[in-house]
Order: sequence, then C-alpha cells, then structure tokens
Amino acid sequence: MPAPAAIRYKKPTVSIITPTENRAAFLAQALKYVRDQDYPHLEWLILDTSPEPDKTFVDLNDPNIHYRHYTGPRLTLGGKRNHLAELATGEIIVQFDDDDFYAPHYVSRM
Repeated sequence: MPAPAAIRYKKPTVSIITPTENRAAFLAQALKYVRDQDYPHLEWLILDTSPEPDKTFVDLNDPNIHYRHYTGPRLTLGGKRNHLAELATGEIIVQFDDDDFYAPHYVSRM
C-alpha cells in the first residue's frame, strides 16, 4: 500500500451546462468565462434553441465545448437543463447562465 503522501487525488470532471436562446452577445462573453476557469477538468455543454445557430460556436474547434443547436419541439428551461444533464459526462454538473459573470475560480471554489 502506498504511503499517504504518495496517494494523489484525481479531480473529477465538471460539466458546465448552459441552456440559451437568442443571446449571442451573452454567449460569446460566457465563452470567455468558461475558458478563464482555473479548474483543470471541464467540459461545457450548450443547448441553443435560437432560430439560427450561433456563428461563434458552429466552427469552434474545442474538444471540451459541445454546442448543440436545437430546432425540435419547444422545450421549457427545465427541459433544456435536463437534456444537457443527460449529455454531461462529468461527475459534477454546474449550471452557468449565459448572462451572468463567473470569476476564473468559480468552478474550483464551488
């Protein structure tokens, strides 16, 4: 058995979920808040029910950011969150609203 000092704690992956609709300016700012997080193991899942996909995310090549443009039947906010939670692969789920400020240490402190 390894000595206690040799045991390393692996931080769990955190899934940030963001439901959004018609908020491109806020979503672009949220991208900065997510990228500035100091927590090392993150994925960000966005469900956008706007009429058109957000140009910032359509061609974004980041394996930790998963943007989904949805045009199916109307979903409630809770329905959007539930859908994102089902897609999340992290052990912890954190809700980011598209129009709120999140300091770089938000996820690591929560």
